[in-house]
Amino acid sequence: MINNTSTIGNVKGVIVNNKSVLFVSQEAIFEINKNSFQKKYTPKEIYIKAIGINERDTIVQKKYILPYNKNRIKITFHVNGYYPEDELAFEYRLLGLNEDWISIDRNSNFVNFTSLPSKKYIFEIRAKNRNDKVYLSEQITFQINQPYWKKWWFIVSLVLVAFGLMMLFYRNKLAVKEKEKELALKKAKFENELATLKLENLKSQMNPHFIFNALNSIQEYIILNQKDLASSYLAKFADLIRAYLDHSSKGYISVKEEIECLNIYLELEKLRFEDKFTYRITNTECIEDVKIPTMLIQPYVENAVKHGLLHKKTNRVLEIFFDILKEQQMVKCEVLDNGIGRERAAQLRNKKHQSFAVKANQNRLELLNFGKERKIGVTIDDLVNENKEPVGTKVTLLIPILK
Repeated sequence: MINNTSTIGNVKGVIVNNKSVLFVSQEAIFEINKNSFQKKYTPKEIYIKAIGINERDTIVQKKYILPYNKNRIKITFHVNGYYPEDELAFEYRLLGLNEDWISIDRNSNFVNFTSLPSKKYIFEIRAKNRNDKVYLSEQITFQINQPYWKKWWFIVSLVLVAFGLMMLFYRNKLAVKEKEKELALKKAKFENELATLKLENLKSQMNPHFIFNALNSIQEYIILNQKDLASSYLAKFADLIRAYLDHSSKGYISVKEEIECLNIYLELEKLRFEDKFTYRITNTECIEDVKIPTMLIQPYVENAVKHGLLHKKTNRVLEIFFDILKEQQMVKCEVLDNGIGRERAAQLRNKKHQSFAVKANQNRLELLNFGKERKIGVTIDDLVNENKEPVGTKVTLLIPILK
């Protein structure tokens, strides 16, 4: 082997073996030991090049505070300086997830994490050369917060809301029971008042004035030795009293039963007026079985006779019409008289006085309509002629049909 460096510029070939490198020239062969030229590679710096969160690049910083749904993280690193691929080996670890160092493929320059749980993490990366010398990067901290439904304040709020709802439900239940109790008391009071008004209504129809007039008429027939008339009047009077007593125990009667009572009552009044009084009741057959409240119409008929027709000397006429309004599901009843009218009747009696029968019936109507969607309606109209003079009164009742 020739060791003369002056001829190295005339190298004609190079031979490489395991231990050395041979340079061949025309004058000589030169040998160089490989071990004498082995170089140690030292990375100048390992730094984080880029950080992606949920597939979006972000600014590189030492600490991140992220919401629970931003938990997909990609970290790209870089090493300054040139080095052979097999010279450095890279490893990483994520404190909080794993304490061990994990190797990175030689051709890779990034680390990817998916679906990290809510927690605090510290990321580190290091490089090792052939001599196992370690070079560390800076630490990156990731704080992934818990979702709001897992935080203590939300759980406490949820417990408080649940407790509040339970209390509200309990209070509402107590209020419902209290309301039911109150309604039961009102219902009992309503039933008592209704029973009282039924008695008052019965009293209004059997008032002393009517009974006195009826008995006077019977006495007069007896004195005049008109036994047949007295007997007939007494029989009708007994039938009317019996019907009133029978109906007073019922809440509702049929239109047919109401008409029968009205017929008896008006027959008695006709006898008392000595045939100077006529009446007519008109109805349709299909309405006879319809139920209406007991003793509802008779007080208005009585009022028409006592205050409208009584003060008229001749041509006393009373008409009663029953009809059914199919579309509205109502019974319509009209009571018409050709009497002196309400204004003149009020002048002839005490102005402060109001018919007991009508007043009692008004109170009873309020009770019957209590809590009902479809109510009984009553309208009273004064009838006048072309000269605006009163020629009678019309009462119209609209009564819902029971279903």
